[in-house]
Amino acid sequence: MKHRLYRAVMSLLGFAASCTPIMKQMYGPAPVEYGTPHTDLVVKGTVTDQDGKPIPGIQVKAFRAGVRLMAQETDASGKVEMGTEEYEYGYEPNLAFEDIDGPENGSFAPDTLFSKDLDAKQIAPGDGHWYGGAYEIVFEKKLRPAGEESE
Repeated sequence: MKHRLYRAVMSLLGFAASCTPIMKQMYGPAPVEYGTPHTDLVVKGTVTDQDGKPIPGIQVKAFRAGVRLMAQETDASGKVEMGTEEYEYGYEPNLAFEDIDGPENGSFAPDTLFSKDLDAKQIAPGDGHWYGGAYEIVFEKKLRPAGEESE
C-alpha cells in the first residue's frame, strides 16, 4: 500500500514539474492540439466541351464518400474557383460535374473526376502540428454532350 501511494504522489509531481515556469521559459508554451489534422483546400479549373469551348452553368461539386464539401457553378468563361478551410487532412476529394442550366448552353452528360486522377499541390506550409497547410487542385474537364457514353 505504501509503495502505491508513493508512486501516485511521484507521478503527480512529474506532471506538475512539466508545467513549471522554467520549462515554459525553456521550451515555450505547450501547443493545445484538439480536433483533427486539417488543411485549407482550393479547387479551381475550367470546364469545356469536346471542342474546347468553355461551358457556363456547370455545377462543380467537391465530395468525399458521399459528403458534399463545396459546390460552385462555372462562370461565362467555363471557370470555377472554390475553397474551404479546415478540410480533413489526407483526403483528396472527388469532383462531380452536372449541367444545371438546362439546354441554354447545350446539354451535357454528368461526369466525375476521381481523387486518384487529381493532383493536390501544397501552396502554403503547415505549422508542424494539426494544421497541414494549404493545398490547391487545378483541373481541366471536357464534358460530352448529353446522351453520349463516357470513356
